[in-house]
Amino acid sequence: MAIASSLLFWLHLSALALGGAAVFGVPAVDFWLSGPGAGQESAGFALMKQLTTMGRAAYGVLIVTGPLIAWLRFGGFAGFNAWFDAKMVFVVLLLITMIAQAIFARRTAAGDAKARGMLRQLEIVNIAVLLLIVLCAVFAFN
Repeated sequence: MAIASSLLFWLHLSALALGGAAVFGVPAVDFWLSGPGAGQESAGFALMKQLTTMGRAAYGVLIVTGPLIAWLRFGGFAGFNAWFDAKMVFVVLLLITMIAQAIFARRTAAGDAKARGMLRQLEIVNIAVLLLIVLCAVFAFN
């Protein structure tokens, strides 16, 4: 079981890295799109879509591997501290903001300028929430 637990933890951290690349990458591409130069929009939006897909897949892996790790390493969720509880609240918040981001991305693609502004705000929120998840995990697991 120790090998399975370690492999799950490796997969969990790999998914966190991929999700982090997506969360930080989307605003970077968005910033690039807002710069000078015409004709970049289609390539930029395609890249943002790929990063978003990668982020969603990473989130799915995290949601599956997290409980498995808790079960294999700690025998379940009993006994975790308040930092773990806060981490889980931020995980749920990230899911909500990801859903909202998908909604506003569709509206932005349809030409809604107001949705574009909301999308940019959600990008910043997602960065903050991801950083809070990692901070809480550090304190939850020492």
